[in-house]
Amino acid sequence: MKRTLIDVAIVAVAILAIWGVWSLKENERERELEAQANRWNSRLMTFQTEAKRLQEEAAQKEAEAVFRSLAAGILPMVLSKDSTGLNQAVSAALEIEGIDSLHVVGPRGSVLAGSDRKLITTGRIDERDGWILETDDLTTKPSGVAGVTQMAAPFVGASGPAGFLWLAYETGSEGAQEAPEVQDAA
Repeated sequence: MKRTLIDVAIVAVAILAIWGVWSLKENERERELEAQANRWNSRLMTFQTEAKRLQEEAAQKEAEAVFRSLAAGILPMVLSKDSTGLNQAVSAALEIEGIDSLHVVGPRGSVLAGSDRKLITTGRIDERDGWILETDDLTTKPSGVAGVTQMAAPFVGASGPAGFLWLAYETGSEGAQEAPEVQDAA
């Protein structure tokens, strides 16, 4: 009986030792998997950040290409002071996907054509938008509305600026597929 008790105790100690070693290995493996998941999540966040930056850069280049094309098409109407053609061009340009608003402004701030009825009614841009009259090349700035960029550039004639094109373009990625959020492995 004494021998059986010792045998049972030895088997119990052996089982506890095996369970302890297995438990330690399992904990170590879980920590290793967690660390690997954290590394992968970090890489994924880096890729998502880079993808978003590239997407925003592409949207900005697209906006600038649209702006330059519009400016080239509208320039002859500004130089010839063709207000009917100018209004038609502005109306047609508003059909282009991404254009939020479009205005043609005279050299002293008068609104020659535009998509904003308030600006057309007042006939002038206000102090808040005075930066437009100071541009000497394509100038881009945030509009204050998420995903919308403002751009302005002068129409240069023989005697200096004949006016300015002012465009608000949706550069945000609302139409793009959203990347899934990364859950923290901890």
